[in-house]
Amino acid sequence: TPRSSSVPRSWRPDDASTTAGDDTPAISSHLSTCSQSDCDSNSALDAFLRRAFVPETLVQDTQDHPVYTFMCPTAICEAAPRFVPRTLPCEVLAGSAWTQVRGIVVAVQQALETEYEAEVSVSWGPMGGATGIVAVIKGGPEQAHDAKEVAKATLLEAAALSESVYVMGYLAQPFRDFGETGFKCWVGNLHHAKSDCVCWDTFQKGFCPRRATCRWYHLDTPDLMRVIVQIHRVP
Repeated sequence: TPRSSSVPRSWRPDDASTTAGDDTPAISSHLSTCSQSDCDSNSALDAFLRRAFVPETLVQDTQDHPVYTFMCPTAICEAAPRFVPRTLPCEVLAGSAWTQVRGIVVAVQQALETEYEAEVSVSWGPMGGATGIVAVIKGGPEQAHDAKEVAKATLLEAAALSESVYVMGYLAQPFRDFGETGFKCWVGNLHHAKSDCVCWDTFQKGFCPRRATCRWYHLDTPDLMRVIVQIHRVP
């Protein structure tokens, strides 16, 4: 059954239009911000960001998005040491939403290992945080590009086969480049009880054109995860 069939009968597209934010789905207006001290308390996510990327910068677009605050990783820092995955034990992270999202991340890992005999490392993060997938493959730039496309396709296919997981903006442009051979996206878990009152613009387009005036349900932080995929190649 097409997922769009779950749109509430009373739903009507709003006349308002806008462009999507750079790479962040519209989430509920009561999303709490994360101070640097709070973020540092999550040792696994902090280690992931500290080793792989320039530390995240808290960004708030007060002009166009006065009610949404989000974190946006910056570009890769060439001087940073090579990423060494660190993760929290699964029993610490386990939860209904996390378990559902974990399934599509594992699907990407298995696809890269099968298609390219890649050495794949996964740094698991909590819901509301980030999970990193790093694959080391043999080959040149063409193989790295193909591996990136396989990872994207696997995310979309695995989400389509799941009961509750969505790649946010899946009908528009869900993926953002992250370096030359990497990308990032938001993955969300929709609880069944909310399926009849959800804002499908957020899921399908990656943003809500009605913003603060929207009366439909938007995912909150505990239902979202940033997935970052990086492809490294060796001769």
